[in-house]
Amino acid sequence: MGNTLGPILVIGHRNPDTDSIASAVGYAWLLNTGSRDGQAYIAGRTGKVNAQTAFALEHFGVEAPILVADVWGRVGDLAEALPSLRNGQKLLEACQSVAKTQRPAPVLNEDDKPLALLTAAGLFGNLADALGSASVLALARELDRPVESTSDGTGIVLNAEDHIRDVIGQALRSEQDDFLVVDRSGRYLGLCRKSGLLAPPRRKLVMVDHNEPGQAVLGLEDAELIRRARCFPCTHRRIAAIGHSVRHTSLSLSDHHAPRSTYCSAPGRDGRSVPGERQRGTGSRSHQ
Repeated sequence: MGNTLGPILVIGHRNPDTDSIASAVGYAWLLNTGSRDGQAYIAGRTGKVNAQTAFALEHFGVEAPILVADVWGRVGDLAEALPSLRNGQKLLEACQSVAKTQRPAPVLNEDDKPLALLTAAGLFGNLADALGSASVLALARELDRPVESTSDGTGIVLNAEDHIRDVIGQALRSEQDDFLVVDRSGRYLGLCRKSGLLAPPRRKLVMVDHNEPGQAVLGLEDAELIRRARCFPCTHRRIAAIGHSVRHTSLSLSDHHAPRSTYCSAPGRDGRSVPGERQRGTGSRSHQ
């Protein structure tokens, strides 16, 4: 998929401990620092921050990663903010909008809530009699009608928070090609295509801290796992803060594309060096 869902998510296991959250924060920072293609990465967590982790984050002045309940695709991921019309605007403006965008024209009330979805076919139906009369005056009168006077309804309206997997059956049974998308308050956000629901984008993930599918964020099967890394967090490695003032990063990485300067020898929990890491500037591996 094209990464239309924002930054790549760096995330640890469910019920996160300090290891999981620190690994996500540290590795997201590292990837952003060494990114060569401009791709952005953001740290995530799959549960509440416990007291130990909250203390460490506060001590180092680092914000907690964003809370991610799941990575199943949502309707809002597909919403395109196309131009809308208001009560009182004319059918002529609706025709011009449809001709310009080649998409239906949403009609909204004063609260930004949908009243109708005007399609090209629907507009033609409203103008058919006037077009058949060959009367320019009759056509002009029809085009001067307010958009709310049309008989077109909204059709199926989808909520941005809906999981695509939960609405795809309803969408497939509908004759609509485009669906209105609204927020929790029912306000218009955009339109989504039926074809988009059939082939939705997949959220890109990087899994850290010994994360495995059985304990990973919900919806992993619908996401695109692009990397898995073993990250040893700051709390056990005597390093300084992670964040805007990062001075040291102590990580064991499986990603050989990371900047070489980020590889360092880190003491394990027993005080010995972690095997498989490289010391800064040497390229050699440390051994127990």
